[in-house]
Amino acid sequence: MPLLSDSLRNLAASLTITALLIAALVLGRDILVPLIIAVLLAFVLSPIVRLLTAIRIPRGVAVTLVTFLLVGALAGFSFMMSTQLLTLTADLGSYRTNVIEKVRAFTGAGTGDGAIAKAAKAVDSLGAAIDKEINAPAESSSTVFHPQSAKTETIIVKQEPAAERKVSLLDYAPAFGQPLAQSASGPFKECALSRP
Repeated sequence: MPLLSDSLRNLAASLTITALLIAALVLGRDILVPLIIAVLLAFVLSPIVRLLTAIRIPRGVAVTLVTFLLVGALAGFSFMMSTQLLTLTADLGSYRTNVIEKVRAFTGAGTGDGAIAKAAKAVDSLGAAIDKEINAPAESSSTVFHPQSAKTETIIVKQEPAAERKVSLLDYAPAFGQPLAQSASGPFKECALSRP
């Protein structure tokens, strides 16, 4: 039996260490994500630094130059995107009227006999029927036909509300499983991104 207790103790220790590592990864992602991005950028930019040092530029100057070039490229890209977004928001009024006219022409809203207009009406009527059925009382009636007496009887069936269900441990599984899945898939995503 000492062998079994040792293996159980080792299993408990490894599970505890695994749980602590997962908790550290989940709780420390605000620090670890920028750190991982910095390491990946270092791997991506190191060939450029090596190229500059090969043409007899000192390593410190090469690193500073590559860093400034990267920051300048990012600043230029963000300036270009913000300029495009500001231009788009300024012209949004003219685009709005143009888009509305094209949608009206496409759907045949002026005549009311377009295929899309008919489909929209059918979907609306279906939605109204579903709402009516959902909001109907919890009684359902069915008609039974008796051929011997040639009479019809209406039977009303009342449905009792469903009993409250008990909460089980499986209801809490997504709360614990999501951080576990995120921490397990994180290293694989990073490896896939760092491959050439």
